[in-house]
Amino acid sequence: MALDRASQADADALSPVEFDFARRQLAAAETAFEGRDYEVARRMALQAQVNAELAAAKARAATGRAAVHQRTQENEALRRELLGESGR
Repeated sequence: MALDRASQADADALSPVEFDFARRQLAAAETAFEGRDYEVARRMALQAQVNAELAAAKARAATGRAAVHQRTQENEALRRELLGESGR
């Protein structure tokens, strides 16, 4: 399920707006299904899936940006060390 994948990507922390929206849409789909409004349930479930996938993608992007930032800092520290700069 898309929400599970988004959760595994830490979307609840890294893309909370989209993740929460997807959760609310899924809850609305379940309510519509229980009320036998199957077309609304299907539409809400599809929207929940799309928003969960968006949340997961944003979370993966944030994780990637953080990794790049970390590597950039490590490279800069190594460069200073190799060039004999004290970093002051």
